[in-house]
Amino acid sequence: MLAPCADFSAVLQFCSRHFGASQARTDRLCSVHCGGFSALTQPLRGISRHERLAALLIAAAALLEVVLITHHPIAHTAAGDAPFAGIKGVINANLFFHSVLMMVLVGQLVGVVLFARVLRLERAMVVAGLILCILASVMLAVAMTFDGFVTHDLVALCTASAHGCTGTTAESLQIILATTSAFSKVGFGAQCLGYAGLSVAMWAPGLPVRLAAVMGFVFSIAPIALIALEGGIGPSGLFKILSFLAAWGLCVAAVLASGIISDRPAHASSPLGVR
Repeated sequence: MLAPCADFSAVLQFCSRHFGASQARTDRLCSVHCGGFSALTQPLRGISRHERLAALLIAAAALLEVVLITHHPIAHTAAGDAPFAGIKGVINANLFFHSVLMMVLVGQLVGVVLFARVLRLERAMVVAGLILCILASVMLAVAMTFDGFVTHDLVALCTASAHGCTGTTAESLQIILATTSAFSKVGFGAQCLGYAGLSVAMWAPGLPVRLAAVMGFVFSIAPIALIALEGGIGPSGLFKILSFLAAWGLCVAAVLASGIISDRPAHASSPLGVR
């Protein structure tokens, strides 16, 4: 594995006594020659703008999603009320809520793409994780479209109709609810698996980054267990799922901001290669 020249100090001390070793350093590369073996290293790189942006987007999305879900519009219908009275009262707020959530989802996906770029897109695990995250974003966007936009237009149309909202409208709303639930399950499942894949890809030498990788994997897998146990995604279940995913986002953002991924050289090989 490539490493700073300082990491070869012990090697140099040993080789200088037994074989006679030499070390040459330039601004870009450092080479060690020892007893018929040689190693070529490169200096560490700092945190890039893309990594800072990825940390900001992922952390902001994580926090905003948790805050937004606590303000999710919910239709309450008291006994004796018209069946659609509660829905009519929240359709505008529900439309605005899902519009904002879609924008947060876009920012989150951009952050994840940048994070995958940091982990190196030529790695199979990174590509698999990124594809699952993109699939998740599409599925969740479809779910939010039905829950926020289709519901709004359907209730608005029946309210403006001379016949009002009928049993047919109620059946249509049930179909929309089932569609939203199905796309949400697939979306969150794909997102959890994608995050788990990126967590595995984050594994590297060093206790801090390995601890972050393990924590990220646990945070990303936990929501799948919740969905399986509860069988559906209600308001309380949705809050739990997003809380775990937010924890994953904050963990990844902390890793990106700390630079412990940046401290790894861009290429990997054995420390000493036969000359």
